[in-house]
Amino acid sequence: MSSLFIQAPCSLTLEWEDASASLATALETYMDLCLALETKYLRVASTSNLVDRIDSKFVRLHDSMKQQLFTSRSALARTRNRLASSLYRFPEEILSQIFMEVIHDHHPTSEGFAPLPMEDHLTYTYRGLHTLIRVCSVWRNVALRRAALWSTIPILNSAFGSANGYRMYRETELSLQRAVGAGLHFAGVLDLGDYQKTKLIPKFIPRFHTINLKSKYLGSIHNFLEMILDSGIPSSLHELSICHIHDINCKSPESLPDETEYLSFHECRYRPTFQQLIRSVSVLRVSGIPFHWHAITFSTNLVELRIQAVTLGYESELNHLLKAVATATQLRKLSIISLSAFPDPVGAESPMPISVDLPKLQTLYVEDLYFNVLDWILTNINPGSHRIKLYLTDKTLYIGDLEAGSGAFEENEVDPSDLCDLLGCTPVDTLILYGDSGNHWVAEPVLRRILCSIPSLKTLMMSHWEFDTENLAALVRHPSQVFAQIQNLHLTGAKIFDIVGLKRFIASHPIQNLDIGALLWKGPLLADDWVHLKPGDDLSKWLESRIQSVHLRKVGYEAPEFKVAKWQLW
Repeated sequence: MSSLFIQAPCSLTLEWEDASASLATALETYMDLCLALETKYLRVASTSNLVDRIDSKFVRLHDSMKQQLFTSRSALARTRNRLASSLYRFPEEILSQIFMEVIHDHHPTSEGFAPLPMEDHLTYTYRGLHTLIRVCSVWRNVALRRAALWSTIPILNSAFGSANGYRMYRETELSLQRAVGAGLHFAGVLDLGDYQKTKLIPKFIPRFHTINLKSKYLGSIHNFLEMILDSGIPSSLHELSICHIHDINCKSPESLPDETEYLSFHECRYRPTFQQLIRSVSVLRVSGIPFHWHAITFSTNLVELRIQAVTLGYESELNHLLKAVATATQLRKLSIISLSAFPDPVGAESPMPISVDLPKLQTLYVEDLYFNVLDWILTNINPGSHRIKLYLTDKTLYIGDLEAGSGAFEENEVDPSDLCDLLGCTPVDTLILYGDSGNHWVAEPVLRRILCSIPSLKTLMMSHWEFDTENLAALVRHPSQVFAQIQNLHLTGAKIFDIVGLKRFIASHPIQNLDIGALLWKGPLLADDWVHLKPGDDLSKWLESRIQSVHLRKVGYEAPEFKVAKWQLW
């Protein structure tokens, strides 16, 4: 590790010591001679020549000595302070790592902050960097020398609380200059007018390790990707993340996608290089953009795939998607979030079930799916050693469909028994449920039937639920009944009306880990009297006596699992 300060050579230190001693001797001699002049020449009659000579010393020598002594004193003080401070003795690698932690530490989840959106993360990162380099010259020099601190290359119009496009153009330019030799991580929130910024990029593309694009404008995403394809696929690129945000004034995403909405390179000169791009990355994240999945083939490079906020079309398109997924034989993590597909029209041939083997899969994460899509995903991906995490929402009890004739979107209710039958055939490891502060989307009897259908369940996460006697009773496990045996329980943002019922629920399960942030109702009937669950409370003591690991959270805490769908700076 390199030190912030190079130790002074012994010869330099000795020369400084010798010069200090010589200076002290010379000053003492000079002072004695000045005093001697005062006592001897006052009795001499002819002294006009001496007056001129003394005046010249005042003007030249003394002023020069004063400035040189001030400069010397300042330099010694700075050196002394740096050497005396333990921070300045840190190896540069350690200090730069501290800087890296500081500029990316914007959302301490222990305090209840959800992961930051990509735009905010970029803004705070560069604010943090500029704050650090303004502290002192040493910190500035360290920050400017450490290319990794500047390796995230931003394009963002509104960073630093300013819409000044020139300023962010300079940030893009400066980051490219300062990240000399480092692998680059491109993060762009693209507007329509970002050509001026993106034209800086092509010569640096061979150094890209990750690309993260987000835009309301599909054309901007297309143009940027074409620039990448024209430049040649960088051999260092291992992550590609693309997010298309649908304008709220546009048509509902719950409709058949137009051809213009696809990320479509399959019928143009870019098709071979686009396929090469897809096959080269180890992580692919796509949100808001349908692909022509029948034209996609992955490689053994791909280990993580995330598909989010996409309407595929009809259910037959689900098979194209799953067949493409099956080509990623080394896939370890598959996340499917808010994916929609409509039942095929009356008279159309129904898609045949397929069998998808993913031998290396470790985690299948599924969130916010209509029942028909959930059913197709869970039944066509073959069981394996992977963990299944389900984030069920109100969509789970409906099928999204297009009305015959008008094509208008409608939701058709599903019998809860169908959901329970599906879950009964699925080894679910983690179940995630959001209660929406009392507006529970699932009734207590259905919730109990769901938990009865998944005895394999180990982790239950419930956020913003109001727990009264009835819904706590729905969570109690009875030895005579097949029921989930919960080992890890997360109750955050909770309101608990029945403490006895909570204890009965917890005592009925082999819980080893508990995350809880709750308000306890202590008031009389109809009163709004709440207290926070805190360390040392009777309930806290009871929980700690029963459970190996208890983590008390603030009521506002939101577990990261409830914010997975938020597009981040990965």
